[in-house]
Formats: sequence, structure tokens, C-alpha cells
Amino acid sequence: MRIDRMLASLAIAIAFASPQSSPKVLPVGPLPTAFLAYGFSPNSKRIVYSKLDDAVNFDPKKRNIWIANADGSNARIVTSGVGRPEWTGDGASLIYIKPTATGDDLCRFDIASKTETSLGLNLVVGGGARCSKTNRIVFAARLTNREQQCFTCTLDGQDVRQITFGRGQAFDPVWSPDGTKIAYFRELGDGKDQIWVINPDGSNPLRISDPAKHNYYPEFGPNGSVSYMSHLTKNSQSFLLHNMRGRTLSTFAYRTESIRWSPDGKRAIFAVSDGEKMALYVCNADGSGPKRIGQ
Repeated sequence: MRIDRMLASLAIAIAFASPQSSPKVLPVGPLPTAFLAYGFSPNSKRIVYSKLDDAVNFDPKKRNIWIANADGSNARIVTSGVGRPEWTGDGASLIYIKPTATGDDLCRFDIASKTETSLGLNLVVGGGARCSKTNRIVFAARLTNREQQCFTCTLDGQDVRQITFGRGQAFDPVWSPDGTKIAYFRELGDGKDQIWVINPDGSNPLRISDPAKHNYYPEFGPNGSVSYMSHLTKNSQSFLLHNMRGRTLSTFAYRTESIRWSPDGKRAIFAVSDGEKMALYVCNADGSGPKRIGQ
């Protein structure tokens, strides 16, 4: 995944906001802090995020993983030096990527005991990994010299199954809250990546994005919708909230880096950036009540 996508300033659209309205700009922090990943727990009551306090001298080993209440209160560091934390389906553990000398190791971290267990896959992982409510993991990885595809496995790294095939590379697979669908984007090298939705076994692939546009970073939103980054040109970027038929449902009120929705569809967490500094916010699903967290 190219870093320029992550650093791009995005405009997101959400329910009941006017598509013609200009996105509001929220303040960033005074220090060069980076928030590299974030998301809600399965019961929507807690959040996890990865924070790097010194983004100028970007040292991945200095990333801290924080857990907090859904409103950002009671934040605490649970581990350090790893990336892209995600909740397991029961909310008792985290999964994350740990760089090694030969690849990327997917690990499980038990929050109560603070113990880390390697899944033993040692793959070149393109992005993070996500866990369904039934504790099945989906991730994108490259095997030997093949193009990157999506795979699933059990929480202990067993029963690895390839679920995407064909030309191009697959990135950033995500589970729907009910565990019945997986969304990802496929890159063909033509500058027009596309969003696909499939069943957990890879069947019934459905492209939901506009093939004339460049689309990536899918996330499942409220009521079974899918949000993703879409643009025709470098200066016409927006996060679209679509239904499964590809119809645009809504537009969001703030300029942001990326957005994650709570499983119950009531809240969102997103980052904002001025190109050098970042800040993390939570808000209601309709965009109201933005609150800065992670300070």
C-alpha cells in the first residue's frame, strides 16, 4: 500500500449531510503525533488505537497500542512496538502485525494476561488483519513471488484458506459486523482500484464501486453499507457510503484521514491531519458531537 494514500487529506460523506456542503476542518494536535490504526471493540464499548508520538523520526518500534472507552476516556497503553491492532471476536484479545527479519508475523495478544502468541504464518502482509465475531481472521498477503491475495485462518493460525484469485493484487480485507461478508479492494495497476464484496469462502464476488473512478480503503458502515475512498482526480477525493448495489447513500461532515464505524452503527472514529500533525476524534454516526481523544 502506498504511503501517499494514507497521508492524503480526505473528505468523507455521511447520512443526512448535504453532498454540496464543504467538509469542516477540525484542529490537529500541537505535536507531530501519528495515529496509524484504530477501531471499535465487537460490543462497540471500547476502542483500540496505535499512536506514534514522534512522527518526524518515524520509528515503528516506538508505536504504542492504547485501549480506551468508546468516548476516549480511561485510555491506557497495553503493548508497544507492533502495528495495526484489531479486536478479536470475543473482545478479549487483539491481533496485530509484528515485523520480523523475514516477513510479518501475525500475533494474538491477550489483554488480561498481557501475553503474546505468534500465529506462525511469517507472511508478507499487505495491510492489517481483521477478525470476525466468530474469531476467523482475514488478511491480505503475498506468498512467494505470487501477487497478493486475501486469506482466512483460525485464531491460532490454522486452516489457512485463499479466498481471492485472479489478476491483480488484493488489499485491506474487512469483515462485515455480522461476519457474512468480506470487502476488499483490488489493484490492477491502471490507477482505478475497485471495491469488491464476497462471501467468507470467496464465492459470489460483487464489485460495488464505479469502474471509472479510483477506489480503495473499504469499511462496513451502518446498516450493512460500505464506505470507501473514491476519486476521479487527485483533487476530487471523497469517502463514499454505498449500499450493496453501489448506490451512494450519504456524505460526511469532516476532512479526515480515514474512518471506522462501530459495529452497532452508532459511532465513528476518524483521524485528521494537516500533513505534519494528526488528531483522533470520535463522533456520532450522523457526524454530531465530535470529540478529540488520544491526546
